[in-house]
Amino acid sequence: MVRSPRSQTALLAALAALALLTVAAFAPTFGSALTWQNRDTVSVSAEQYAVDGGETPTMTVTFAVDNPTRRRVTVVGASLVAYDGPAPHGDDAALTVPRSASVPRTTVPAGDTGTVTVVMDVPNSGVDRARQAVRSGRADVSGSLRLQLAGREFDVDV
Repeated sequence: MVRSPRSQTALLAALAALALLTVAAFAPTFGSALTWQNRDTVSVSAEQYAVDGGETPTMTVTFAVDNPTRRRVTVVGASLVAYDGPAPHGDDAALTVPRSASVPRTTVPAGDTGTVTVVMDVPNSGVDRARQAVRSGRADVSGSLRLQLAGREFDVDV
């Protein structure tokens, strides 16, 4: 047992310093873990469709990304297909080429909503059908956007 007042003071100071270091190390880790647990609150919805029938036909879909978390999220990829009509989608209803979606790396600030524009290839033979589906409001996109939050990636279904 420590008996001298000087030793007791040094011991108490060391314990206080250790407690402060523990809290300082734990707080960011806890914050990141809590943010990661809230990743399911991030939502994505298709807002606007457009078809470009140029030399390489494409469909452009603008998405709203709602990020209610306390950290920014970054859109890093997409796995999407546009269909003619609502789900469930048949194989013959695809308007775009699977695995052709390209998305620019886009960051959505914490507690904010941002937009990201995804471009997908349309088969040459399907341009008119894609335009008609967009004009009539029947175009429906299905799949997921890949997002990054706190250094880890996850998918959000569309």
